[in-house]
Amino acid sequence: IAVGLIGKVHVNVAGPVRLGDKVGLYKDGCATSVTNSNLVKDYIIGKALESNDNCEVKKVLCLIYPN
Repeated sequence: IAVGLIGKVHVNVAGPVRLGDKVGLYKDGCATSVTNSNLVKDYIIGKALESNDNCEVKKVLCLIYPN
């Protein structure tokens, strides 16, 4: 199992995401764009480095950083 702790990592994202959106923990091991829901600041894990308008779960390159 590959685990990314910091840096550029492909993340499973549910719902549409735009370049530069903050992504946060969602459910079932997925993340979502913070603009899509009211996530607590502590749940933000990083920033999207690419856009994808697909509403299904897909892999998106993100910059993961510690809070």
